[in-house]
Amino acid sequence: MALIAAFWLDWFLGEPDIPFHPVRIAGSAVSYCEKSLRRKGTIFEGVLSAVITLAFTLSAAGVSLYYAAKAGSFWYFVVSTLIIYFSISVRSLAEHADNVRKGLEKSEDEGRKELSKIVSRDTENMPKEKIVTSAVESVSENYVDAVVSPMLFAALFGPMGAVLFKTVSTMDSMIGYKNEKFLYYGRFAARFDDVLNFLPARLSIIPITIASFILRLNTKNAIRCFGKFRLFHASPNSAHPMSAFAGALNLRLGGAVSYFGKITDKPYIGDSDRAAETADITKSVRLMETSSVIWAVICCLITLWKVI
Repeated sequence: MALIAAFWLDWFLGEPDIPFHPVRIAGSAVSYCEKSLRRKGTIFEGVLSAVITLAFTLSAAGVSLYYAAKAGSFWYFVVSTLIIYFSISVRSLAEHADNVRKGLEKSEDEGRKELSKIVSRDTENMPKEKIVTSAVESVSENYVDAVVSPMLFAALFGPMGAVLFKTVSTMDSMIGYKNEKFLYYGRFAARFDDVLNFLPARLSIIPITIASFILRLNTKNAIRCFGKFRLFHASPNSAHPMSAFAGALNLRLGGAVSYFGKITDKPYIGDSDRAAETADITKSVRLMETSSVIWAVICCLITLWKVI
């Protein structure tokens, strides 16, 4: 099965640094459309750019799969596996978080430096506990984007589903900001991403709960925090996995953070009063990885159900 083969390719090899990586192709298409079409930054311009970007990436994937199918079932399997593989980021997510832990073990400055590579918030002068919780937040929030959603779309709609999701996710990460430049131009991409992640974010509690039980974390608290804090975020989806992670790890995430020199007050997610420790980053990575394996099994069952 292409889905499980893609998952294990990512698990053992990580994200490949190659010029024809689909995410890079999608990113290039987003940048080209922005330079060519964005004039006043209107919603219409953003919708047109999104449609063109999606048409380009889906066409490229479709053509590749068409010729692979003509070459034989083996080559169709290979191309399908590679496309899905490029859409999953379990190992990359784990490595980035682990680099923050390794940095903190050297010094807080090294920890801040590594954290700045994976978050958009200001990390200068950030205290150690906030560095830890920020890393855990990154792991938990990105778990849906990097694992749950692409695998679910691949299971339901095949490699084309994975391409669709990854393209929209790339658009959102590049232009889906609520600032003066992209407030209207990037709104369609941001809303489309919210729609695609809506169901996966809510389903994420299933693998996280099972994984927390396997790892002997606080499963009961994960479920409780999910029910209590899953809507405590401006995003309709982000707090769902974050609240489950906070409960399982007995942490309090969220709170005030600085973006481009301005303090933004965010609600707390979780109600634990214990101080976050460097080891919590490792625990969050293990929870994410175990949840990913469980989700891969669930998605394979979905694929088999479709065949039957």
